[in-house]
Amino acid sequence: MNSLNKVSFNTFLLVSILLFFISISTLFYQDKIKNFKREVKELKLKHEEHIKGILQKEITSAVDYINYKRETAQVRLKDEIKENVNTGYNIANGIYNNMKHTHSKNAIISIIKSSLRDIRFFDNRSYYFIYDMDDKSILHPIYPEVEGTYKHKKLLTRDGDNLLGILKNVVQKNSEGFIEYEFTHPKDNKNLYKKIGYVKKLPFYDIYIGSSEYIKDYEQRIKKEIFQRLSKVRFGKDGYLFIDDYDGTILMHPMKPNIVGKNLIDYKDVNGIYVIKNLIDAAKKKDGGFVYYNWHRPNSVSKQINKVSFAMGIQDLRWMIGGGLYIDDIEQSLKIKQD
Repeated sequence: MNSLNKVSFNTFLLVSILLFFISISTLFYQDKIKNFKREVKELKLKHEEHIKGILQKEITSAVDYINYKRETAQVRLKDEIKENVNTGYNIANGIYNNMKHTHSKNAIISIIKSSLRDIRFFDNRSYYFIYDMDDKSILHPIYPEVEGTYKHKKLLTRDGDNLLGILKNVVQKNSEGFIEYEFTHPKDNKNLYKKIGYVKKLPFYDIYIGSSEYIKDYEQRIKKEIFQRLSKVRFGKDGYLFIDDYDGTILMHPMKPNIVGKNLIDYKDVNGIYVIKNLIDAAKKKDGGFVYYNWHRPNSVSKQINKVSFAMGIQDLRWMIGGGLYIDDIEQSLKIKQD
């Protein structure tokens, strides 16, 4: 009888100890699971905030770059035009100095014209022109029929001022200088377009040389340079920049060049989110904003993945500058931790 009681007690003690350890283990496991879930939440939050910091920095830098390029555009344009005119000036002056004792005025003028006629700048839009101080056209490659005539003497600006009078006034006062005026475009001879020009008086024959560029066309060149530069920017894992206009037309997308020029304002992701529209709305805010949506990972045929993008706007251009990173990049690290 005592033996049975002893066995029963030992069994009870073992079961109690086992249940105790099971309870402790369960509590320990539940605590681990609770801590793990909390750590996962914190890691995801930190990862997301880290991503947002990267995006804000990259997009802000891109916007600053665009603004800098635009602000310095006219300075660059003037420098290039002046350099071009100085080159033409040196060519013409060199010809004169080499031939002034052996050739006639007409022969020297003819050689100067032949040397400068086919020279072009700014994607073949700009050229050299030469006038004398009586407003006779000496060289005009675009309208060669006016050379030797005074047909441009009555050219007027939109404000009614005499165009050659403005050019002549600059060289009479300072021998050289910049002018802003309007002129017909090689692709449109019916309308006038703003130009910046530079003229410089030649030290012989009472003539001056000049060249100019259309402001609108130069701005297009600057935009092209901006797109080329920003399309190469990469950050984080699979991060890149994209630019749309406020109407929803894709202006730059390095990963999907086939959609450039298309209007995707009505594009929705797998969850029905208007991606482009939401990005544009965020860009219109004073300091930009974040947008969550799903998008294909670059160079992948996988399903759309959660992504967060930051967008800022350049309001006068009506441009949205954006960039995004995929939120699921942390999932592999979390899986290892979970295992």
